[in-house]
Amino acid sequence: MKTIISLLLVLISLVGCAKQPAVPAKDQSVKNAFEALNGQTTSNGQPYMEVHIPEDSLFEPINEEDALQLLESGTGVLIFEFPECPWCRNMMPVVDQAAKEMALSKLYAFNIREERDQITLGDYGLVVVNEGTEFYRKVLEILGENASIYEGLNDPSIRRIYAPTVFVIENGTVISSHVSTVDSQTDPFTPLTEAQHQELLDVYKEMFEVISPVCLPDDAC
Repeated sequence: MKTIISLLLVLISLVGCAKQPAVPAKDQSVKNAFEALNGQTTSNGQPYMEVHIPEDSLFEPINEEDALQLLESGTGVLIFEFPECPWCRNMMPVVDQAAKEMALSKLYAFNIREERDQITLGDYGLVVVNEGTEFYRKVLEILGENASIYEGLNDPSIRRIYAPTVFVIENGTVISSHVSTVDSQTDPFTPLTEAQHQELLDVYKEMFEVISPVCLPDDAC
């Protein structure tokens, strides 16, 4: 009897020590890209604002195919950003905080810097400096009037994705969007004040409520 019990204990210990499947490491590429510019300066000598993104942030990089699918039929939050953008450096920790407080699971982030077109208004009309990528043109086509008007061209039919822009999408429909940070922030190289931080946080939380299991105070859910 003792031998049987001993064998059972050995088997139990072996099962307990069995190697468990490895948990995939979280993709920290968004965090790393933003924090890589800490202590660096722009080409004009302007120091980049320090930004620190938590290791447990909800940011998940998204590729072109998945971004288009999200815009056409998915549900979630899509952020167009790039690390060199001073407005983006201000808002990224705030949007992450808002998403966590609203119990979201992911924030899809796409670096838009090298994708966009560049158009200027010359003496004889529009000048296309850079046509942008095919992906970018598809995004603009899908977004339609949900994309911002391209400033300075005197043509409201021409659209552009400014960074940062946050889109809340439900079943392929843009429910809401927010560009930049808050109106009172005039210098993006300066961190948001406590009041500005709270204002932007409230903006994002209200946007996220439609796809969140959490209700904001005074709202009927």
